[in-house]
Amino acid sequence: SHSKFRSDFMDFFLGSNCEFCISTGSGFDSIPFVFRKPILYVNISPVGLLNASSKKFLFLPKHHYSNIKKRNLNLKEIFQNNVGMALKTEDFSNNNISLKDNTPDEILNASLDMIDLIKNDFIISEKEIRNINKFYNILNTYIPQEKYLNIHGKIKSSFASSFLKTNKLYFE
Repeated sequence: SHSKFRSDFMDFFLGSNCEFCISTGSGFDSIPFVFRKPILYVNISPVGLLNASSKKFLFLPKHHYSNIKKRNLNLKEIFQNNVGMALKTEDFSNNNISLKDNTPDEILNASLDMIDLIKNDFIISEKEIRNINKFYNILNTYIPQEKYLNIHGKIKSSFASSFLKTNKLYFE
């Protein structure tokens, strides 16, 4: 953003011609979204507001660390602690939860997951389908369905498989 080569044209050029976009959901990803480009969302929070409407989206959520339990929370615990849809820092601090950024290795591995997904023409494994269903079921438990459907519609996206391999209890 501070390059002498930065321009509005270049934003559109890159967003429309990229193989895929890596984004934190901060706004630029709207350009690749319009051009139906795959998007890897990293350091994502809140997990309850993910745009899960495309099979071309992959998620790498922030780690929700419980300062009380001294460990990362799984998805159910994130919702049980009232931060699944939290937008304010104080919501996390009031619940003794710290958000931890993804590591460079996690982002690299999720990028490799996206490359594999693109190479496989977005055909996902049975295991990934089960993970999508687990995500859907957890959302349905904690978010009223009418609100959920207005936010997400049908869930087609998935979490980075490398994230789930190292966070095996995330959907428990």
